[in-house]
This record gives sequence, structure tokens and C-alpha cells, in this order.
Amino acid sequence: MSAVNNGFRWLTQWRIESRWLWRSPIWMALPLLFGAWLAGDLMKAALPQSQDLHLYVHDFHKVKHSLSLVIPIVLGILFVRRDIGKVSYEWMAALPGSSMVIWSAKWVAGFVYMSLFTVVMAVVYVYFAVSHGIETGIYMTHVWTFVSHYEMSYLITLVLGMALAACIRHRVVYLIGLCGWMFGTYFIDLVLLDILTLPFMRLLHLNQFNLSSSWQLEAWGEVWRRQEWLAFIIFAFAFVICLFVSAVAVHMRNQPGMQPLWWRRACWICIGLAVLAALPYGMLWNERYESLGTYKQETERYVEENAGEELERSSEMVFKAERTEIKVQADGDDSAVITTLLTGSLNKNADGTVPFTLDIPFRLQEVTVDGAPAEYDRQGTAVMVKTGKKANDRVSIAFRYDISGVQRLYSNGGEAITHALQDGTVLLNGNLAWYPIPGNHLMYGYANREIRVNRTRIAMQPQEFDVIVKGVERPVYATLAGEQADDGSWHFSSKQAKSVHLYAGYFIEIPIGRDGTRIVTTPSNRREAERMADQVDEAMSYFEEWLPVHPRVNQILYMPMRYLEQSIYGTEVSGNTMLISELKHHNLDNYQFVRIINSLLFGDDALNISLTYDEKPTFVMELRALFTVMHTRDKLGLDEQESQRSPYISFSKSFRGEEDNENVKRLVKLEGEFHAALDNGGANRLKKLLAEWYERFNGLHIDYYGNADYPPEKYPIITIDMLEQAWERVSDDE
Repeated sequence: MSAVNNGFRWLTQWRIESRWLWRSPIWMALPLLFGAWLAGDLMKAALPQSQDLHLYVHDFHKVKHSLSLVIPIVLGILFVRRDIGKVSYEWMAALPGSSMVIWSAKWVAGFVYMSLFTVVMAVVYVYFAVSHGIETGIYMTHVWTFVSHYEMSYLITLVLGMALAACIRHRVVYLIGLCGWMFGTYFIDLVLLDILTLPFMRLLHLNQFNLSSSWQLEAWGEVWRRQEWLAFIIFAFAFVICLFVSAVAVHMRNQPGMQPLWWRRACWICIGLAVLAALPYGMLWNERYESLGTYKQETERYVEENAGEELERSSEMVFKAERTEIKVQADGDDSAVITTLLTGSLNKNADGTVPFTLDIPFRLQEVTVDGAPAEYDRQGTAVMVKTGKKANDRVSIAFRYDISGVQRLYSNGGEAITHALQDGTVLLNGNLAWYPIPGNHLMYGYANREIRVNRTRIAMQPQEFDVIVKGVERPVYATLAGEQADDGSWHFSSKQAKSVHLYAGYFIEIPIGRDGTRIVTTPSNRREAERMADQVDEAMSYFEEWLPVHPRVNQILYMPMRYLEQSIYGTEVSGNTMLISELKHHNLDNYQFVRIINSLLFGDDALNISLTYDEKPTFVMELRALFTVMHTRDKLGLDEQESQRSPYISFSKSFRGEEDNENVKRLVKLEGEFHAALDNGGANRLKKLLAEWYERFNGLHIDYYGNADYPPEKYPIITIDMLEQAWERVSDDE
């Protein structure tokens, strides 16, 4: 009978609280305004900015969802203070009966109301996802992630508000509640995570979509954060129960009998359970901090043992790799065994010991030289192999090692993923020595309590690569040409490349034309990638009509790279792939269109630089810019003034302030003659000139690598005299 009475009492209380919420136009307007706010943000995913819906929805979650957590805090306080403010509260509270019935009814009514925000968010996102052409399976996976985060946040903050009101009966509780909300969101983000670099404090964050986190990586984020998210959920549920029971225990102090003592005991038991529930999260971070300690020791070791940059450069030349064969065998335990065979020769200064660099997370198991076991010494990233060979000897050195899980660093308030193998996803960064690289290189630095990657790229020499990947269920992408074999493995190779990156995750392929060229990107980028693919296909079809294009690059990899320890704002050509780092305002716009065409035509990403002031001046960059001039004038039909608004193609703008230089004067004059010829129907003359120089100088390719120096052998020498003579010759032929 008591259970029936309690059930009736619970239902009555739930109806009272629900009626108060659902009949208030203000409370009911808030979820609709929240949905309109989200829709307004997602509508910004349009040209000329990035159209990646995932970027915009995550930016909304990081900021606006945190703002929405004020509502459950205030709502929880109001639930309690509505009773406290009644005249009958004191004598009603003294009556026998369980406060758990009343409080649980209040909490359920509030949670159901807050779920309206979650429902509205999900409906708005699904609408925009469908309109952006995102596959159902993809956006439903995202919806589940968003819903689980929202519901958990509202669950915690609602109980937090009720607990504060139970402990603090004065109206100052509203101010304290707002202070608690501020601490649990932006203070943790901006101070504890960003300034003090205490990433484990995410455990206390009310919104797990932090301002800087890998959740934003659509290709991998939900997989890589899953383990931490599950550990957080375990603690969060225990913490909610602890708060709820503690609030009821405080509230029961005015009730007669032994109930307050019983509730106090229950309160202490729940506190103990919350502490135990935090252990999985603590163990996870204990493992990560041990790894971070290893990185710190590595930076100290390098500084102590090496005389500086001179030793790094000289040690690199001890062994010249000519061919690298890599076999990656992944298994179902989020790990992989990797075997790398490097074939090359020792230089004349070799003493038999060869230094290599292999990143810290890779556990070295065995080293062999010409098939025989060899002695080696490893400290941090440095591996010193005793080959027993003499100078100028050819040698094959094999390494066997393994890696598991996701490898993280923490800096600037966010996490940086260096390598990862988890649940069928792969990230192996070629710039961070996931295979042994000849030489002793500084890869990490330590400053302001942060481990930072040395962003000066290792100057690796071109060599032949052959890579085989087995055991990965998802499609694997590399910065080398390759395909999937009949046995399910992936085979990639190149006769000449400087490095190789491997990726597997949630990617889609957008073909460019019919020759196998493609854009590989994340699902939410489909619309933007398709638009760019059409533009590039049209432009390349135009060039192929009169130009024998050298197919060096045939893959564009476009995705956010902020948390991958790669250039955030730049582009890079590696092997057969152009890597484009995506941001809202660094997307597939007109600037990237020119860069893509540049890489497809010339096989490198050298752009917006001039080599006219180098040791041996050359106007090769200015000549390459004329290809874009031809496209804008001849194909798009723009006049001279309109075409010069396009990125990277105006000589007069490029040499602004140097008009007195004789070579610049001659070049600008030549540019004017080109435009005059195009205005008078002389496009074929310019095409003939460009095709001639393109064939004569190996596709006008430049051996470009980041901010490296440009020795003369890295680029073709084309003087202004040569350009003028060639232009006069083709003009006379008309």
C-alpha cells in the first residue's frame, strides 16, 4: 500500500512540475530559440567559407551548448526554491514521508523538459545533414554522439542546481549557481586546460565538447575519444547519484525519526562510489602522463647528447637509403606489427654505427643487418644500429616494431594526435618517423610545461617506397599511388618520394574526371568537394587539350588537421598527394583552386614565391603563373583587369615596390604583351610558348619542401632573356 501511495504521490508531483514548465510560454520558447540559433549557425556553412557542416555544428556545441547549461542550473534551483518559498514548507517538510519521491519527480520533469533542447538540436542537424548530402549512417552516428553528450550534460547540471539549492537556502544561491556553471565550462576550458595545461581536469567539465578537442575530427574523433568518454560516463552517473543523495540527505534534516541518519550514511556511501567510479578515468590519465614523461625525457636527452644542428645534419649522411619496404600487419586489438627494410649504402665517413630516428610510441623488437640479428641501442627516438660494415658498403637494415592505441600530446590547451591505430582507424604521420629515418633528428621540444613537436620538417631524401598494409577493415589512403589487392591488403609504391603518410577512417572519395584523380575528404565536405572537383576537371580538361600534362599528383586529401601535428593553415605535396588543411576560412576556395591546379600541373606546391633573387636567378615561378593567366583569360573569358584579381597571377602586384629593377621592368612589359596578344586573338601563340617550356623543363617541376633552401639544381634556370627570345620566336611564327 505504501508503494502505491508513493507512486501516486510521485506522479502527482511530476504533473505539478511538468504543468509549471509546459504551460509557461517563456520556458517553451527557449528550446525553439535554441534550435533557431543552431540553424542560424549551420546556415553559415556556405560559400565562400567552408561548407563542412561538422565544423559548424561542433563550434556550436563547444560554445552555445555550454551557454545552454545555464538553464538546467537555474531550473534545478527553482525546483527547490519554489517549495522553500511557500509558507507551508516548514510544517509540510516535518511530516513523515520520503523526500526522494518528491525530488525524483522534480528531476524527471526537469530532465524531460531539457531533453526538448536535445530533440530540437537533433532535428535541426539532421535537416541540414540531409540537405548537405551526408549519408544516413554517418549523420546518425553523429546524432547519437551529440545526443549522448547533451543528455549527460543536462543530467549533471540539473542535479547540480537542485543540490546547491538544498544546501544554500538564501537567494544568493542563484549567483553561486552561475559561478559553478562558469567554473564547470569556460573557466576549465580557458584556465585549467589552456593556460595551466591540466587536461585531466576535463573530468569536471560540464560539456565534454571542449573548446579544443579532437571530437571535431570527423574522420576519427568519435573513435579516438570513445574510451575516455566511456570512463567519463561511469564517473558522471556515480557523481549524479552522489549529488542527488547528498541533496536529499540535506533536505531530510528537518524530518523526524532515523531517516536523516540513514540518508547521511547513504550519502557517504555514494561519495565513496563516486571516488571509485573516477578510477577508470584516473588510470587512463596515469597511462597518458607516463607517456608524456617519456617525451619530456627525450627532449632533455637530445639536448644533452647532441652538439646541436651540425651533428644532426652530419649523422643523417652516414646512411643513404635508396629503397624502403614497409609491411603493416594490424590486428583486432587496436595494434599493429610493422616491419621496415631499408636498403642503401654507408657513406665514406661511416664507422659501422648508423643512427636512425623512430618515434617514441613504437616499441622496437628486433633489428637485423643483411638478415642477421644486429646489436642496437635505443634511447627515446634515437636508435643506434651496429652494422659491422665499412664505408661505402651496401647494406640492408630491417626493423621489427609495434604500436597500439592513440598517441597524444597536449599543448596550447588542446590535444595533438601523433599516431593512432584504433577500431579500424589509422593515422601514421610520415613527418613523425613512424618508420625508421636515417639520422639523429630532434622531433620534440619542451617549453612552458608542454611537449611540442619540432615543426621544422626533417629533410628526408627522395627514395623508392613499397608499402603493404594488412588487417585494416576500412579503406586505407596513402600519399603514394596504390590499390587494394584481391586478398584485402593495400599496396602502395613510388619510385621517388620523400615520405609516406597512412590514413584510414571515415572518408569519402570524390572523383575528378575519369583518369583516377580524386579528392579524399570527410563526409560533411561532400558538397564542397564535388563543387571543387567539377571546377578542377573543367580546368584540367582545358589544359590537356594543348599541354602534355605530367601526372605526378592525382590525389587531394582535404580535412581538418588542427589536432594532427601537421600544418594548420598550409598545404603540402607528399608523393602523389596534395594535403590541404581545412579551416572555416581555409577551405576549397579560389585560392586553393589555384594551388590544386598548380600541383596537378607541376607536381609540387611551390607558389607565391619568387626565385629571381637566388644564387642563380630564374623566372620559372613567373612562367608557371602564366598557365593560370591562360585559364582565366582564354577559358573563363576574363579581361586583363579581372584576371589580375585572381590569386597569385599578377606580376606587377608580386613585384610591387621593385619597379626600378631592370629585370622586373622587362618582365612586367612582357606580361603586358601577353595580355595584348590574348586581347587580339593570340592565345595559340602563348599556348605554344607554354607547352614548349613545359616539355623542355620536365613539367616545370620544382623540388619544393616547406621552407627549405633552393639550391640551383632544384629548379630550372629560366632567364628573362630566354623568355623574351622565345616570345619573339613564336610571335614571328604567327
